[in-house]
Amino acid sequence: MQSLNLDYLKTFVTVIEHGSFSAAAERLGLTQPAVSMQIRQLEKRLGTVLVERVGRKARPTTAGAELLAHAERIDAEVSSAVEAVARHASGAIGRVRLGTGATACIFLLPPLLGELRRRYPGLEITVTTGNTSEIVKAVEENLIDIAL
Repeated sequence: MQSLNLDYLKTFVTVIEHGSFSAAAERLGLTQPAVSMQIRQLEKRLGTVLVERVGRKARPTTAGAELLAHAERIDAEVSSAVEAVARHASGAIGRVRLGTGATACIFLLPPLLGELRRRYPGLEITVTTGNTSEIVKAVEENLIDIAL
């Protein structure tokens, strides 16, 4: 997998969107020299000039325009990946394997499972029933996550 600094890519997009290094620096909360350095590093990494400087204005070169189109898709994919992982971090998605006896399964679990599904719709819950020794063995063998 080739590496590309996402912060530098964001700086590049901001320079093009705002039409100048100074405006991009202000928008990003960076100094103008820091923005220039990031663009230079990105150009060095890609081996081509990306930004055409005309006076105080900045426009994309042909290569820069091509990168800009990809940068928008990259940003969308990175945002999507971060959101997907965040759901796991918050506990809103995942899998829980529950083992229980028949009595608990019939009388205790339905309201609890209903509430869990309401609060965490992305949570996959599987229930295994059995006698106590079977459920304990399933926990020991990591076949289920929790026993009731």
